[in-house]
Amino acid sequence: MKICFGEHNTAIEHEPRAMRLSPLDPFLWAWHFFTALAHFFAGRPEDAASCVEASLRERLVAVDEPGTVADKAARHGELPEKIHRRHGMAH
Repeated sequence: MKICFGEHNTAIEHEPRAMRLSPLDPFLWAWHFFTALAHFFAGRPEDAASCVEASLRERLVAVDEPGTVADKAARHGELPEKIHRRHGMAH
């Protein structure tokens, strides 16, 4: 939200903490993307490009392993039996 209010540097400072608080978030790519926007609007296109690259790398990992979170949840008994059957997940 800081980006929306023109507080680009504050947004950039908050990004590492947000990512540390949720290191397994499948949307980590979005944090990199929004940091890229903050760098861009703050007039640092080279830093923005670097963050976009990190965003794309994270996004490729998330797309490459779409069942990872569901599989982990299933193995820990966090999904109902019918979801296991519907998606062919072993438990």
